[in-house]
Amino acid sequence: DQAPKRFAARVGFAFTIAILLFHFLQVTLLTMALVTTLCVFAVLESFFGFCAGCYAYSLYYKVFGIAGEK
Repeated sequence: DQAPKRFAARVGFAFTIAILLFHFLQVTLLTMALVTTLCVFAVLESFFGFCAGCYAYSLYYKVFGIAGEK
């Protein structure tokens, strides 16, 4: 099932857009917090094989009972 990976990729993309937005608005603290969060999740996926977005997708599916993608 590729839906959890697509969901995780979209969350990462949303983080990237938010980082760019807050960077251009010069909201340094929030920008750095988002960069740090994104880096931590990237390290978890790269080194430990833990996909936090996939886990979040599973929780979302259990709570709402519908698949975001088929």
